[in-house]
Parts: sequence; C-alpha cells; structure tokens
Amino acid sequence: MRRLIFTLAAAAAFTSAPAMATTFIPGSANFLVSGNIFAGPISASFGNAGSTAPNTTLQDIFQFIIPQNGVGSGSVTTGTTLALSATDTDLLSVLVNGTPATKTLSNGGLTETYSIAGVPITAGATNQIVVNYLSRGQFSYGGNATFNPVAAVPEPATWAMMLLGLGGIGFALRRRQRAAVKATGPRIGYKFA
Repeated sequence: MRRLIFTLAAAAAFTSAPAMATTFIPGSANFLVSGNIFAGPISASFGNAGSTAPNTTLQDIFQFIIPQNGVGSGSVTTGTTLALSATDTDLLSVLVNGTPATKTLSNGGLTETYSIAGVPITAGATNQIVVNYLSRGQFSYGGNATFNPVAAVPEPATWAMMLLGLGGIGFALRRRQRAAVKATGPRIGYKFA
C-alpha cells in the first residue's frame, strides 16, 4: 500500500510540474516597443526562440506599463513544416490581462494563430501578455500588438460640476439682461417686425 501511494504521488508530481516561466519587459531583445507612449498608438513585437528538452511546457510573460488607459489588439503565431517534429511549437494559450485570445489553425494545422482585439489596457498598472506553449525540442513563435489610448471619460462628479458651471453662467447672463432692461427702462413705441 505504501509503495502504491508513493508511486501515485510521484506520478502526480511529474505530470503536474509547473511550466518554466520567463518574464520580459520592453527593451529586451524579445519585447520591442515603438511609438508615442503618451499619445499612441504604441506598437510592440514580441516572441521567443530556443531549445529545450522534448515535450517541455513553457510560459513567457511580457509585462508593460503605459501612462494612459487604452485598448490592445494583436496576434501571436507559430508554425512548423512537419507536425510533431523536433521543431514543432504548440501554442497552448495566449492571455492579455487575463482575457484569452482566440485560436485559429491554417496550413493544414501546421500554423497556429491566437488573436485578440479590444482588450482594456490600464494606465499605471502592470499589464501582461502571457504565452503558454509546448516545445518539442526547438521552439519559436512571434507576435505583434498595438495599443491605442482612449479618451478619458469624465466621472459623474465632473459632469455635475460642469453642468452646475453652465447653469451658473446662464443665470448670470439672464440676470445681466434683466439689469440692463431695468436701467434703460421699457421701450415705448417700438414695434417688433
């Protein structure tokens, strides 16, 4: 019984081994960013290539911070010339700030593409693109992303202050108009056309 429990525990530990994770930031060779980070759009190219032991699960995390809120769109692609060869990379998932990208296959299933559009990007926070994949020995994938700033939407208190200010201006103009009529008196004998 003890041997059975030990064998099951060892098998569970082997099959649930965590992915080897690597984190990249803008400016590294794997994560290049261009564009105006204050006015947008911002373009990024990211990816990774290398070699591992066969059937190794990997995770790459691309982290970035931008100074304004925006939306992100992009795609990640990998391909191989021969399915299940030593150069095959299987993309398992792509997440942008926790939102999963949609997978499509082409070229008879040899090319995998994950794409996503309209993902909220938060100003001043650490945003992430997470790529999970399986390497059969040699791995390679690449991606492109675009981030566009969005105009800030005023908060309800700002709208209330703006409306109060416009009402105050209207009240002041109306009061000034009445004061001008009292000072000059009514116009007698004037006909309106």
